[in-house]
Amino acid sequence: MCIRDSLNAIINDKTVPPAIRNLKITANILIAVLFIIAGVDYFMTISEFNDILDNANLVTLSNNIIAELMNVQGGIRDLTLMNIGVYNTSYPSEADIRSSIALSLNEVQNTQRTLQLSSMDIFDEHSRLLNTKSVPIYILQGGTITSQEFTLYEATQQIISKAFNVRNANLSNITWTNSDVHFVEYNLFNDFYTALRKSSDYYVLELVNRSTQKKNVFLILLIVSAVALVLTVIVLFPVLHSVNKTKEEVLSLFLDIPEKTVKGLYTRCENFISTLQVGEDEDMMSDVDDESFEKGGHGADADEDSASEYQPRKKRKKFKNSGKSQRRFYLNFFAVIVFVEGYFIINYNSSQGLLSNVKQLVTELNTTSMAEGFSAFVNNVERQLIIDPKFPVLGTTSLSVATANIQNIYTLDSTIHQEHSINVQIHSDLYKNTFNQIMMLNPCYVFLANISNDQCIAFADSAVYQGMAVGLTRHFENLRYLLTQYTTYSADARANFTGPRDNFRTITTDNQRNNILNILRLPQAFEISSMQALYIKLAFRALLNDFRRGLNDDFNAKLTLRLALYIVLNIALILLYFVAWLPIVSRLNKNIWRTKSMLTMIPLNVVAKIRSVRVYLRKFISEKNITNY
Repeated sequence: MCIRDSLNAIINDKTVPPAIRNLKITANILIAVLFIIAGVDYFMTISEFNDILDNANLVTLSNNIIAELMNVQGGIRDLTLMNIGVYNTSYPSEADIRSSIALSLNEVQNTQRTLQLSSMDIFDEHSRLLNTKSVPIYILQGGTITSQEFTLYEATQQIISKAFNVRNANLSNITWTNSDVHFVEYNLFNDFYTALRKSSDYYVLELVNRSTQKKNVFLILLIVSAVALVLTVIVLFPVLHSVNKTKEEVLSLFLDIPEKTVKGLYTRCENFISTLQVGEDEDMMSDVDDESFEKGGHGADADEDSASEYQPRKKRKKFKNSGKSQRRFYLNFFAVIVFVEGYFIINYNSSQGLLSNVKQLVTELNTTSMAEGFSAFVNNVERQLIIDPKFPVLGTTSLSVATANIQNIYTLDSTIHQEHSINVQIHSDLYKNTFNQIMMLNPCYVFLANISNDQCIAFADSAVYQGMAVGLTRHFENLRYLLTQYTTYSADARANFTGPRDNFRTITTDNQRNNILNILRLPQAFEISSMQALYIKLAFRALLNDFRRGLNDDFNAKLTLRLALYIVLNIALILLYFVAWLPIVSRLNKNIWRTKSMLTMIPLNVVAKIRSVRVYLRKFISEKNITNY
């Protein structure tokens, strides 16, 4: 094949050069990787945040089970006291007590079903507690107490079953010697209660652990995105360099043209242009120049030049490229890298801030959710002490537990207020308003579905009307007062009852025993029952409801922002790819083709004498499987 045909083959070849093809493949892969990482980051964030919200809900639900079972225990106790004459059947009525027990048991069943259906990852110790037979349950049989181990779920079902039996039994059969009554009372004061409390604590620890783990997950995503972008630079820049090298390879061929030949070409072009300007016969001039140039003659030194100008130079000239366009491209590329990594950094900081808030709120969430159940437990233990001081509670005496509980409930209340003051800056406005209204101002609006506003205002000498902070303090003092009364009467068998005589009932022939049992008929005792069953229950559930709503709203706001950023990133990547990147690749491809076309500027006789040009043509022909010339 002749040189002219080889040049024509180069010029007419419109196939994409290997360097450009590799550049497009590499860029497509990297763009796909960025889309995948951004998608994984977004959808994993949604999943992780939902897990945290679900875990927080499990903390609340597990504490609700304790609260409802404490209400069941209190209801069965009141039915038993009603049977022996401590309470009458008017207020609270027997029907109301039975209805309350049924509602609580149904709530426990539904809540436990939710916990069992949860797919959350939990600690191995927690899983063993829930699913292995490790919880001792005590059974009264023929006057003897025996034990049998169940899973926590099974044990809860046993409690529910026995409690329903008591709830449906005739009042005359509801006594302390009834095996079902003993089953519920004994187990809810001992190992079963401890297991419930432990399960709730595990949910709290898992929430803390999950918040910490999620921080690590988001950090890993940030690192992966940074590594991906670094790899993008490492992989893409050599490919871009290969593209530029392809273009420079053609341009460097011009450096191998001898200077005298270049001067001759320059003179020829200059004469041609001058001919056009002066209007002389351009055909004659062109023919003369062609003949003289093709013969290699330039005056007297033609032969001498012919022998020397096509010899290889001792030192090849270095190709110089200002690189301004390349620097501009690299700066733009760096700006894109910063933009993409900025997206991941913003997401990481947002996630870290939210997770830090969750971790900080865990203690307040736990103490607020356990307040109702623990308050009921304190009340139940104290009343069990009054009924039977020898009844074991948590493996020890009921007196020691009741005494410790008074201090513990004050500590719990102060912890709730302390944690709220610490967290006030990160709480939602919804929860801050609810907390202030219920605890510090007037919480009566919470109870209007059950009582009138006037009843709320009058209750406990308007202590609740002044805010639950005041009402709870009065409640705790009432509990302390009953314990003090018990201590007084149990220490002196001959003491006279100092409470209102019109409420006093003779229940047994033992004066000391009558005095102790009549503690349960004091106005403070009835106030404690009403406070626990209505005001504490509804107030703390309203707090928890808005606590979770505020947390959920905060999460949704963050996820909405993240969704907006995710959409912006995807749109930006798509626009950059189709509007900026593809035109750049097309322009590079055209530049390479135009650069190869510049070879036609070199006369064929010069091309035939330049070794580097012939090598380039031979290489191209070989790659394209064209017959050698």
